Amino acid sequence: MKRHDTEKMITKDELSPLLSPENADRLTDEYGQSAVSAAWELFCEGEVKAASFLCRAAKKKQFREQIVSLASTRDFAELYSALRSSDNKLRKNTARLAGELALPEFDEQLINALSRETVRMVIPSIILALGAVGTDKARDALTAYEVAPAADESEKKHEREERDALTKALASFSKGKRHVFTRYEKIPALRLICARGMGKYVAQDCTLADIDVVSYADSSVIVKGTDLERLMNVRSFREILIPVCKADEYARARELILDILDNTHEKTDEPYRYRIEYKGTGNRKAEIQRLGALLSCPRMVNTVSDYEVEVRAEENGDIKLRLFTHPDVRFAYRKCALPASIAPANAASVMSFVREFLRPDAVVLDMCCGSGTMLFERELAMPCREIIGVDISQKAIDAARENARAAKSQAVFVKKDLRHFYVREKTDEIISNLPFGSRVGTHTDNRDLYGDIARKAKNEWLNDGGICVLYTTECRLLKEIMEEAGFSLLKETKTDAGGLLPVVMVFKRQ
Repeated sequence: MKRHDTEKMITKDELSPLLSPENADRLTDEYGQSAVSAAWELFCEGEVKAASFLCRAAKKKQFREQIVSLASTRDFAELYSALRSSDNKLRKNTARLAGELALPEFDEQLINALSRETVRMVIPSIILALGAVGTDKARDALTAYEVAPAADESEKKHEREERDALTKALASFSKGKRHVFTRYEKIPALRLICARGMGKYVAQDCTLADIDVVSYADSSVIVKGTDLERLMNVRSFREILIPVCKADEYARARELILDILDNTHEKTDEPYRYRIEYKGTGNRKAEIQRLGALLSCPRMVNTVSDYEVEVRAEENGDIKLRLFTHPDVRFAYRKCALPASIAPANAASVMSFVREFLRPDAVVLDMCCGSGTMLFERELAMPCREIIGVDISQKAIDAARENARAAKSQAVFVKKDLRHFYVREKTDEIISNLPFGSRVGTHTDNRDLYGDIARKAKNEWLNDGGICVLYTTECRLLKEIMEEAGFSLLKETKTDAGGLLPVVMVFKRQ
């Protein structure tokens, strides 16, 4: 192998006392392939630290190729011999090295190593190596492998590490292969999660979409299992959850979850990839580990990335599922967003809340339009004659225009300070997500801004009898200013958004 001219040479005897995890990068940087060659010689002599060093070096392509070249001269005999060493740490690090090299020809030797290994601290490294090798033989061996329960308290940590390794290794075989969602019809009930205070209005939207509503609460609606197309006609909910079980059926969670997943997806041999989310005040890590141990099996792979299902556990013992396998194209127009942009489902729920006040063929203005979400959801709720968005930020206007193209919206967007914006024709509705004074602006700024909005709306922008639908956390300030300007409050509700508690308020111009 060609050595870089800047690399220095080092012998195995010189390298041996320098081997340590903190020195690994320095040694490869300084001595390069010479250090790897010396480490391989030490590894062949049974040096544990050399095996650990080679694992670190193998993460870089040039050194991984060098190690494969050195090991293959005797058909990997030294590596296979080290997998049978009487030294536990050497077997563990050798399995790690085999995983880093990830050659298909390692599968049989690693399968044999797994079958004979009795020291639990070594087993996770062999499992992960089989996952990295990635052959059908390796997959079959891992699918058939059963993690033995901990014999005593001292083994619990090793049992958990073994289960975690098996989950990760199995996930590697199905990476990128997604299950195909088919239907919700066989699910008895679905829970639609919505913004706080909007349950009643989401339920009304469901009824309009010919969906059978079982019940509703402040921020959720229970509907009977229905087809996805109908559900996607309801814009005002945030997410769909499938109830799995309550606390008294916790032990059956895996069986119940698999039954749900099998009834909502095309049949396949691929395992379902899931993550666990815990909602509650308890020990989140402990609860996730407890549920993970219960759910672990060849057909369910726990992974923090590329997952298809979220298993949501709650403090009261309830378990629900959220599927990421079905398409949700309700808000496909949302190509650009700003840090303070309202979530599309929240904007849609605002339109449901104020539906009784909306007019067909209305002229609608949003003088703090941001990326345009409020206006797009207004347009989708009921046809408009004209839609105008105004914002002082060019970035916001650019985002709104891009979203408008995706939404095929008729909205027109203007970069302007609202204090200097004049309408050619008075509007019927003003609908806006105002600056809250927390993420954008300050309370002092808002006092002046809201005052200007109230005066402009009263004197210039709004027709007699026109309405303002305003969304902000500054509810007391807004109510005071609007009423002083001669507007009457028709309706209001407190809701939630990203940890904040904004209020939707509907005012009428007298």
